[in-house]
Amino acid sequence: MLSTYQDNLIQLASNNYFETVRFYLKPISLSDLLEYHGLTSDDEALKYDYPAHQNLEESLWMMVRWQLSNPLGKYGIYMKTTGKLVGNISLTLSEEEAVARIGYAVNPNYWRQGIAFECLMVISTFAMKQLTLDKLLAEVHEENQPSIKLLEKSGFREIASKTASSLRYPSFIEKTYARFS
Repeated sequence: MLSTYQDNLIQLASNNYFETVRFYLKPISLSDLLEYHGLTSDDEALKYDYPAHQNLEESLWMMVRWQLSNPLGKYGIYMKTTGKLVGNISLTLSEEEAVARIGYAVNPNYWRQGIAFECLMVISTFAMKQLTLDKLLAEVHEENQPSIKLLEKSGFREIASKTASSLRYPSFIEKTYARFS
């Protein structure tokens, strides 16, 4: 008999493509490098996450390292009208408990268009209905008010906060939001 983690991993492998009203969600490929770099080299887009990539070579390496080498649960956000990559969204399963973490980023040229909300709703609904999860978590820098408002609008609620560190911040307050099944 398979574990919950194994069952969930098989579900992710079986669902590597999603569609919203305006977007396709599918694994990123090397042909997306320029658009990926457009997001990962934008300091404003990443101000609560990691330092912006300084050149195309760095974006290529990080794309291969973080997206392509382990693609399950990682999706590019592509506009249906143009096929252009405008962001990404991911689900990361916990091996120890029936929990997944969700993360997302949208190129600032496309902010305030409801892209993250539309994609977050599709992926979080899939996660809560198709995966065996007790909760879906999102961790967010306490100053990232747009992301906090998005999570709350999407049915997440704050359940914890803690001092954390990142590549960008030696110390900050990280809030954990959860959506329950």
